[in-house]
Amino acid sequence: MRDKLLADRIRAAACVVLKHAGGAPLSLREIVDAVRELGIPIPAPANKTVSDLLRTELNRNHVRRYGWGSYRIGDLPRTTEQGMRRRIDSYVLGMAVYKNSQNGLTDDQARAIQQARAQSSGRRLSEFS
Repeated sequence: MRDKLLADRIRAAACVVLKHAGGAPLSLREIVDAVRELGIPIPAPANKTVSDLLRTELNRNHVRRYGWGSYRIGDLPRTTEQGMRRRIDSYVLGMAVYKNSQNGLTDDQARAIQQARAQSSGRRLSEFS
Protein backbone atom coordinates (compact mmCIF):
# COMPACT_ATOMS: atom_id res chain seq x y z
CA MET A 1 0.00 0.00 0.00
CA ARG A 2 1.48 3.33 -1.01
CA ASP A 3 -0.27 5.58 1.50
CA LYS A 4 1.53 4.80 4.77
CA LEU A 5 -0.80 6.99 6.84
CA LEU A 6 -3.90 5.24 5.52
CA ALA A 7 -2.25 1.85 6.08
CA ASP A 8 -1.53 2.82 9.69
CA ARG A 9 -5.15 3.88 10.22
CA ILE A 10 -6.53 0.65 8.77
CA ARG A 11 -4.13 -1.47 10.82
CA ALA A 12 -4.98 0.42 14.02
CA ALA A 13 -8.71 0.21 13.35
CA ALA A 14 -8.52 -3.53 12.67
CA CYS A 15 -6.72 -4.10 15.98
CA VAL A 16 -9.27 -2.01 17.89
CA VAL A 17 -12.10 -3.93 16.21
CA LEU A 18 -10.53 -7.23 17.24
CA LYS A 19 -10.04 -5.94 20.78
CA HIS A 20 -13.75 -5.06 20.98
CA ALA A 21 -14.61 -8.59 19.92
CA GLY A 22 -13.35 -9.74 23.32
CA GLY A 23 -10.99 -12.40 22.03
CA ALA A 24 -13.56 -13.99 19.73
CA PRO A 25 -12.24 -14.73 16.25
CA LEU A 26 -13.50 -12.50 13.44
CA SER A 27 -13.44 -13.19 9.72
CA LEU A 28 -11.78 -10.77 7.34
CA ARG A 29 -15.21 -9.73 6.04
CA GLU A 30 -16.34 -8.80 9.58
CA ILE A 31 -13.15 -6.84 10.20
CA VAL A 32 -13.45 -5.00 6.86
CA ASP A 33 -17.11 -4.12 7.54
CA ALA A 34 -16.32 -2.83 11.06
CA VAL A 35 -13.37 -0.73 9.84
CA ARG A 36 -15.55 0.78 7.10
CA GLU A 37 -18.24 1.46 9.72
CA LEU A 38 -15.66 3.56 11.56
CA GLY A 39 -15.43 5.67 8.40
CA ILE A 40 -11.98 4.58 7.28
CA PRO A 41 -11.79 3.87 3.53
CA ILE A 42 -10.14 0.62 2.43
CA PRO A 43 -8.83 0.37 -1.11
CA ALA A 44 -9.85 -2.66 -3.20
CA PRO A 45 -9.36 -5.55 -2.81
CA ALA A 46 -10.34 -4.91 0.80
CA ASN A 47 -9.80 -8.42 2.18
CA LYS A 48 -6.28 -8.63 0.76
CA THR A 49 -5.42 -5.11 1.95
CA VAL A 50 -6.51 -5.85 5.52
CA SER A 51 -4.86 -9.28 5.63
CA ASP A 52 -1.58 -7.80 4.33
CA LEU A 53 -1.70 -5.09 6.98
CA LEU A 54 -2.57 -7.55 9.75
CA ARG A 55 0.53 -9.55 8.83
CA THR A 56 2.58 -6.74 10.41
CA GLU A 57 0.55 -7.06 13.59
CA LEU A 58 1.03 -10.85 13.50
CA ASN A 59 4.78 -10.30 13.64
CA ARG A 60 4.31 -8.06 16.69
CA ASN A 61 1.98 -10.61 18.37
CA HIS A 62 -0.79 -8.00 18.53
CA VAL A 63 -3.00 -10.26 16.42
CA ARG A 64 -3.21 -14.04 16.16
CA ARG A 65 -4.37 -16.00 13.18
CA TYR A 66 -7.20 -18.29 14.20
CA GLY A 67 -7.71 -20.09 10.94
CA TRP A 68 -7.93 -19.40 7.27
CA GLY A 69 -9.19 -15.81 7.00
CA SER A 70 -9.92 -15.48 10.74
CA TYR A 71 -8.07 -13.40 13.29
CA ARG A 72 -8.34 -12.64 16.98
CA ILE A 73 -6.59 -10.21 19.28
CA GLY A 74 -3.21 -11.20 20.68
CA ASP A 75 -1.05 -9.40 23.22
CA LEU A 76 -1.99 -5.76 22.68
CA PRO A 77 -0.51 -3.54 25.39
CA ARG A 78 -2.89 -0.98 26.83
CA THR A 79 -0.70 1.97 25.82
CA THR A 80 -0.53 0.69 22.24
CA GLU A 81 -4.31 0.31 22.15
CA GLN A 82 -4.77 3.82 23.55
CA GLY A 83 -2.49 5.23 20.86
CA MET A 84 -4.46 3.38 18.19
CA ARG A 85 -7.73 4.72 19.58
CA ARG A 86 -6.37 8.28 19.56
CA ARG A 87 -5.35 7.97 15.91
CA ILE A 88 -8.78 6.64 14.96
CA ASP A 89 -10.59 9.31 17.01
CA SER A 90 -8.59 12.12 15.46
CA TYR A 91 -9.22 10.76 11.95
CA VAL A 92 -12.97 10.34 12.52
CA LEU A 93 -13.22 13.81 14.05
CA GLY A 94 -11.16 15.31 11.23
CA MET A 95 -13.40 13.73 8.60
CA ALA A 96 -16.51 14.99 10.41
CA VAL A 97 -15.05 18.50 10.46
CA TYR A 98 -14.22 18.28 6.75
CA LYS A 99 -17.70 17.02 5.83
CA ASN A 100 -19.41 19.66 7.96
CA SER A 101 -17.23 22.42 6.52
CA GLN A 102 -18.66 21.45 3.16
CA ASN A 103 -22.09 22.22 4.65
CA GLY A 104 -21.09 25.73 5.72
CA LEU A 105 -20.19 25.05 9.37
CA THR A 106 -16.98 26.35 10.91
CA ASP A 107 -14.42 23.91 12.30
CA ASP A 108 -15.34 24.82 15.89
CA GLN A 109 -19.05 24.27 15.25
CA ALA A 110 -18.42 20.93 13.58
CA ARG A 111 -16.14 19.75 16.43
CA ALA A 112 -18.70 20.81 19.02
CA ILE A 113 -21.47 18.91 17.22
CA GLN A 114 -19.34 15.77 16.83
CA GLN A 115 -18.19 15.82 20.48
CA ALA A 116 -21.76 16.38 21.69
CA ARG A 117 -22.91 13.37 19.65
CA ALA A 118 -20.15 11.22 21.12
CA GLN A 119 -20.91 12.33 24.70
CA SER A 120 -24.66 11.89 24.34
CA SER A 121 -24.17 8.31 23.20
CA GLY A 122 -21.69 7.68 26.00
CA ARG A 123 -19.14 6.27 23.57
CA ARG A 124 -15.81 7.28 22.17
CA LEU A 125 -15.76 8.39 18.58
CA SER A 126 -13.88 5.26 17.57
CA GLU A 127 -16.33 2.79 19.11
CA PHE A 128 -18.82 1.01 16.94
CA SER A 129 -22.09 -0.72 17.71
